[in-house]
Amino acid sequence: MPEEIEEDSGKDEMGKLIRKKIFTIKCFICFIAFAVIIFSYTISAQYRLDSFTTDNGLPQNGVRDVVQTPDGYLWLTTFDGLVRYDGSKFVVYDKNNTPEILSNRFLLLRVEADGTLLAGTEDGGLTVYQNGVFRTYTVADGLPSNKLTDFGSDVQGNFYVGTAEGKSYFRNGKFLPVPESEIPNNNRFYRSPSGNIWFFDTDGIREKSANDEQRFYPIPIRAYNEKLTGVKLFEDRKGNLWFSDLNGVYRLKDGEITKFTEKEGVPPNVCLLPQLEENDGAIWFTSGMPWIAGVGLVHYKDGRFTTLGKSTGLSSLLLHKITRDREDNLWISTTDRGLNLLKKQFIRSLSTADGLAATEVYPILQTRNGDVYAGTTKGLSVYRDGRFTDALITNNEDKIVSATALYEEENGILWLGSTDGTFYRLENGAWKKYSLGNDSIIWTIHKDEAGVVRLGTDKGLYELRDDRLFKTYTTADGLPSNDVKIIYQDRKGLIWLGTYGGLVKLEEKNETNTASFSVFTTENGLASNRIRALYEDNNGTLWIGTYDGGLSRFADGKFINFTIENGLFNNGVFQILEDDKNNFWISCNKGIYRVNRQELEDFAEGRIAKINSIAYGKPDGMLNTEANGGRQPAGIKTTNGKLWFPTQDGVAVVDPNEVSFNRQPPPVQIENVLIDRVAVDFRDGITIQANQNNLEIRYTGISFIKPEQVKFRYRIEGLSEEWTDVRNIRELYFPSFPAGEFTFHIIAANSDGVWNEEGVRLKIVVNAPFWKKTWFIALASLSAIFIVFTVFKLRERELKRRQLIQQEFSRKLLESQESERKRIASEMHDSLGQYLLAIKNWALFGLNSLTEKDAARQYLTEVSETSSLAIEEVREIAHNLRPYQLERLGLTNTLEYMLKNIKNSAAIKFVYEIEAIDGFLSKDDEIIFYRIVQECINNVIKHSNAENAWVSVKLEQDILIFTCRDDGKGFDVEAAKTSSESGLGLEGIAERVKILNGEYKIESENGKGTNVIVKVGKSNE
Repeated sequence: MPEEIEEDSGKDEMGKLIRKKIFTIKCFICFIAFAVIIFSYTISAQYRLDSFTTDNGLPQNGVRDVVQTPDGYLWLTTFDGLVRYDGSKFVVYDKNNTPEILSNRFLLLRVEADGTLLAGTEDGGLTVYQNGVFRTYTVADGLPSNKLTDFGSDVQGNFYVGTAEGKSYFRNGKFLPVPESEIPNNNRFYRSPSGNIWFFDTDGIREKSANDEQRFYPIPIRAYNEKLTGVKLFEDRKGNLWFSDLNGVYRLKDGEITKFTEKEGVPPNVCLLPQLEENDGAIWFTSGMPWIAGVGLVHYKDGRFTTLGKSTGLSSLLLHKITRDREDNLWISTTDRGLNLLKKQFIRSLSTADGLAATEVYPILQTRNGDVYAGTTKGLSVYRDGRFTDALITNNEDKIVSATALYEEENGILWLGSTDGTFYRLENGAWKKYSLGNDSIIWTIHKDEAGVVRLGTDKGLYELRDDRLFKTYTTADGLPSNDVKIIYQDRKGLIWLGTYGGLVKLEEKNETNTASFSVFTTENGLASNRIRALYEDNNGTLWIGTYDGGLSRFADGKFINFTIENGLFNNGVFQILEDDKNNFWISCNKGIYRVNRQELEDFAEGRIAKINSIAYGKPDGMLNTEANGGRQPAGIKTTNGKLWFPTQDGVAVVDPNEVSFNRQPPPVQIENVLIDRVAVDFRDGITIQANQNNLEIRYTGISFIKPEQVKFRYRIEGLSEEWTDVRNIRELYFPSFPAGEFTFHIIAANSDGVWNEEGVRLKIVVNAPFWKKTWFIALASLSAIFIVFTVFKLRERELKRRQLIQQEFSRKLLESQESERKRIASEMHDSLGQYLLAIKNWALFGLNSLTEKDAARQYLTEVSETSSLAIEEVREIAHNLRPYQLERLGLTNTLEYMLKNIKNSAAIKFVYEIEAIDGFLSKDDEIIFYRIVQECINNVIKHSNAENAWVSVKLEQDILIFTCRDDGKGFDVEAAKTSSESGLGLEGIAERVKILNGEYKIESENGKGTNVIVKVGKSNE
């Protein structure tokens, strides 16, 4: 029967005019309050605050000043050193590692136009960092005092250094006293960008223009004290002068004064310090003073002030200043809680706090009237007027229906799929219930132009005609899988199915009106058979998203695949949505990522070798990075262009128009160069001597927008002109270089794929070895080298020949052993096993022939049970001699079978991880590798006295790596190798590894367990 959903009318009837007026006034007040709350939430939701403290690498949590130098680095002052930050790591300079620094208590920072950094200390003078070199100036150099108080400018705009004993100009390394006339009124003046000079005191503000015209504004300033502590003037781009006192915030323009108070959102009894202006005209203020707690950050925009405090992520209310970097990030320094980074967010998350029925969301659909429905694990929700409300459906048992699929017809009829083979249709405000007659889960619903409704389920494809079940299709009818995740109709009218067995195209019906299928799988070039998303672009190209294999492009009958190796952020593609700028937005288990469609096309056509994808997650506004898919629609593009993705914690709403494109290429810097692990000065290049080999280069690309996604390429000019991609690796190691002159060239790209093509270069000179300079000595040396080389090569050839003979002998010996084991195992299983089985059967026959009281039953029972034990023992011995699974199931399954049995039977707790390695080794090498694993595990069981053991078999860059580790008693490895009582265990392992041309390492100490690592390359074909 149809199930109706009741709706509240929301109507109140007022009988009297006075009551209507009161109600209207109350509603107005509530509306204003609600608007203020919503405005405040909107502002705070637009930004994210991240904090950096000693937990992240700062030496101390008091950050007094922050500046950015032209080379891209951020520099911070703390009371335990000067700090440099590149977005990836903090580097601390202090008295311990930099002798030129005389005090760790840094207060002030200033950057000169040429990049010189000035750092003022509390008691150690002025430290200058220029061209990679530190120098500190003290009273011995003419500084009035080693206690610095401020960096400032006089009325003419000339820079000075303020100390406890006076102020001095600092020019060309010299200190000159500042006349008192140049700093009037105890520093209470401000030179604005427009050239005006503003003087202020407790009586008001005086303006002196560039042509010496003066004007006084009688504004009594109420500050923390008579010294006007906490008053700061700031001029914006429009020429407005901003300042604040304890009574409010003032804006002065062309002689007109506007005062903002609590009515506009100004916090009461707090001095606000205007710090900087955003590109959109918004003004940021700090509140309080570094030693007087305020309310946090205050944001002004369009006549309203909004506060961001600890509840929005600010680490402290003791703020110093705000600094904007070249990428428009805002950095807030605090007295006691480190450094804060303020970034805009463009992803808005809607969850249960916004009225959603449950956090776990799957299908999302926008209807033609603009409503957005979200199916959750606890029912259906609808988004209207900025908030979710319940649109719950209950079944006959009065239980809430979980929505697994949503679909709307052109006439506005809404369909909903559920988990128990039921589906519902909303017509005229009432839900009608239908059933498939089983417990299938409906993943997707679609109605074609002919009026045929198709349901994709975990038990096949269902066709409905005239509200009746017409046909069911399963694997018996040609589907590659009964799990049908998505149904899509392209612009030509063709129906495509995404299943967990591949991509399917419905062909035309035959004379019995039954569909047939064309199936595409990995054998046809598809990235993976687990299909989760289908999308057709405006060129008619079909894009296929998979659960675990990446993205596929299907055009002209050919698949082109895109994976992590090609630049895709993740191989999960749960939904594909395209914005108005031709960017694909893709959801996966690790968040949402963006990739430009034209880049995908260029890669497919071979015009570029890599694509760039940008990932977004919690720092961008998501509550949970795990997106959901497999239930349709798994994401939508609404009529206003926003993208809605379901996640494990609500809905992530992306506004592509709010996404800023970072056009700033990251500065690239080489930070350290080591030769034979010794740091060298590299500013003018490096020289590697003939007896030096190991070169390490550590570099960075400076970007504070998704620094973990900065990518690098390098080349060695003079050796190769080809670029090598190293992704986000920030350190390279070169074991050797040929003689000659080369240039190491490193470049970097930010997260948006903008490359710094210039990068940075390092000149490398490698000196060739030589002995003497005379021709005779040189010729004699060359002759000696030739003789030694010849003898060496002959000796090497002989050693290689003997080694090959030894390896061949060992291999044949092992093959002979394995052959004999196989023969014995076969005979034991086929002969001895059969006889034991016959004995058991005869015993059972005898038991069945005797009465219950016959005394012989006891003996026959013991014979039967003993025979069973003997049969199991024979099977176990046969298996150890030659595991039959190796030939039938492959090496991977055989190892898993062995470890599973050991795990279930051994007293030691085994944890294992086995990757698929079938086909990596030849059949002969597989049994050798199996014996290595078997021997190591047997050693653990017999000798280790361990409680836990860990076994892993993995493939890493065409290297098979076996690791066996335990927490047992351990042993002395060197003593075991030379001991005559050590047995053949270690020798057997070593011999087998040598046959496989591999390497192994045994790490163990008495009482510290044992770790065995074996590495083997791919078998030669």
